[in-house]
Amino acid sequence: MNSLIQVLIEQIKNHQIAQRIVKYDRRSSSQDYYLGQVWEIINPILQVSVYFLMIFMGLRSYSDRAGGSWGFLSWMLVGMGVYRFISQTINVGSKAVKRQLGIAAKMNFPLSIAPQISLLSNLLPLYVLVLLGVGIRMYAHLSVHINLIALAYYFAAAVLFAYGMALLLSTLVIIVPDLSPLIGTALNMGMWLSGVIFPVESMSPVLMDILQLNPTYYLVYGFRNTLFGNEAAFNINWDNMTILFWTITLIILMVGSHLHLKFKSQFSEYV
Repeated sequence: MNSLIQVLIEQIKNHQIAQRIVKYDRRSSSQDYYLGQVWEIINPILQVSVYFLMIFMGLRSYSDRAGGSWGFLSWMLVGMGVYRFISQTINVGSKAVKRQLGIAAKMNFPLSIAPQISLLSNLLPLYVLVLLGVGIRMYAHLSVHINLIALAYYFAAAVLFAYGMALLLSTLVIIVPDLSPLIGTALNMGMWLSGVIFPVESMSPVLMDILQLNPTYYLVYGFRNTLFGNEAAFNINWDNMTILFWTITLIILMVGSHLHLKFKSQFSEYV
């Protein structure tokens, strides 16, 4: 627990440094494009559009849910926004410590903020996709009942889970480099196992119970229920899932913090 507290304090103290690095990375990565940073918005929208057309044209039964195609699109946009934020933070964040090793030595900031840099850089697509999902739902005159307290809760939960996973994996990847390609594969599979595109309730009861143990399922459906006014977010089953989610998240954060602080002085030897 002491390691976790130390790492969280480092995040708060060095948050402005992380923001400056994110701004610099955005400018440097987009300077060769005419549209510049606009591609950060266009790319996730194009990705969702491909999945929507694939489902709408090929598996019409999934798009025939309540609210029709507009309802399904808004439902999928929110799910994709949340999962994309988590997966990109974890995937890029798992390589962040290794990538920022030289910069950290020059600028004298703790390497524990490297995953935070990845997290901050992926916030904009999350905001865009969620707002677009809500906007489409309002355009289609479908119910939107935003619970701001619950929304803040699920946002904080997503941030802590994504950061914890990125911190843990960023240490393990340096020690065991062969883990790196497996992370991307696992995250791609995770999208199909988190109810992002296919409604979990359409699956068999046994499979549905198993998939609901997935922390990303908890976050994806938590955001949807919060934005679309579904009271299922607060039923007894969801309370059990809340306990499970926070147990998993705290374990990941504590183990990740402990390993990071234990091996950080040796990172340069592994790279």
